Amino acid sequence: ALGDPLTKKPGATDYSNPVVAFWVRAIRLYLLPALSLVRGNAVACVDIWGILRHFDSAERWRFYGEWSSSIYASSGELQVRKRQVEREAKAIMRRLSHENVDSLQTAIGKLAHSNPTIIFGIVVTQAMAYPNMTSVLITALKFVVNMGFDVLMHTIITILSSPSRERYKPDGVNPSDWLINLSKFIGAMM
Repeated sequence: ALGDPLTKKPGATDYSNPVVAFWVRAIRLYLLPALSLVRGNAVACVDIWGILRHFDSAERWRFYGEWSSSIYASSGELQVRKRQVEREAKAIMRRLSHENVDSLQTAIGKLAHSNPTIIFGIVVTQAMAYPNMTSVLITALKFVVNMGFDVLMHTIITILSSPSRERYKPDGVNPSDWLINLSKFIGAMM
């Protein structure tokens, strides 16, 4: 996972390397669950990103997939925290508008530091449902750190690759509204 030292690009994950095996185990069993329980600590998120960035994107996204599915289900405390974050995120999204986006940026950032898989699932769902919220959502992501944007890309790609979502309207020609709205959100982020 350390990759080429000259280009600093991550290489393929070598699970036979005991150092790599240690870090993979530590990330899955300790770091991501602990980060989920910390409330809005950007420094902890940046430190964990310092470790995760050494893995290639496929491996990082595997961690994020496990984080959103099995890690939260691994203990009662994490299940409770997941429900709390979902409630907080949905409450923020209901209040979010052009007038109050500046006051809610920090709240979104704090949730994104410790539970990015949850908050970005809700943010992307909002972007797909409400096209007029795109600029507000982009502004609200002001305090998100690198790991948060990596999780956001994972969330978007997961949604785009879902075979259960209809890509076209019933006429078979025009793309679905959710796909149009999501593409506008992605374009506005760039």
